[in-house]
Amino acid sequence: GGPTDNRLNKHQARRRKQDKPATAIARNNKYGDNDQEKQMENVEEESHVEVSKDNDLVSNELDVDTDLETNPANNEIQHLNRRVGNVRESIQLSANANANPSTWQQNVLNPVDNCVREWRAICSHYQNELEADDWKSPSLAVYELVQMAMQSGPLAGAKPGYFKRCGSDAARQALTFLNSVLPDENGASFLHFTKKQQDAMDKWRNNARKAVDENKPPSKSVMKKQTTSKKTK
Repeated sequence: GGPTDNRLNKHQARRRKQDKPATAIARNNKYGDNDQEKQMENVEEESHVEVSKDNDLVSNELDVDTDLETNPANNEIQHLNRRVGNVRESIQLSANANANPSTWQQNVLNPVDNCVREWRAICSHYQNELEADDWKSPSLAVYELVQMAMQSGPLAGAKPGYFKRCGSDAARQALTFLNSVLPDENGASFLHFTKKQQDAMDKWRNNARKAVDENKPPSKSVMKKQTTSKKTK
């Protein structure tokens, strides 16, 4: 044959399959290098968001716990309020039995006195840590509980601290109780009672003292209630 000038015939000439450019591979690949990087970044961001949310929840819980820990006076007052509520309910539920002086002492006077003692301890410990408004609600609750005691048992009636029918024994119990509630002339102001509340308690105490000095037995109606309460006890 003659010269071929290095050319192949049509049967031998075949196109060499060219490699696709890198850009084309990236386009055809479902997750190209750039897309994979972006996807990984998104996953990391989502993970970061979830962690941040969890951290916020933990942070909020810690804030609440810190609040409770840094406000022990509020915790003490809440405990007192629950205790006062329980004593009030107990007095109401045992109204008939409390006509008996010994039951009255056990169910009413002693629990109320314990509430007053708790309130006195709070006032003593936190006197420089609370605002004036913080004292109003608990002091009123404690005063109303004392008033309830002076209007229950042998003193049950329309007015609190009415000692003309209860007899000297019950009056003596009430006097001892009131002296414990207000042991001195500064007791009322220390417990954040108002002047009007202090005057009312002073009046009850004076009336109790008079009834003790008169040394009279209870009235027939009070005696009847006491006898009935002993039978149902």
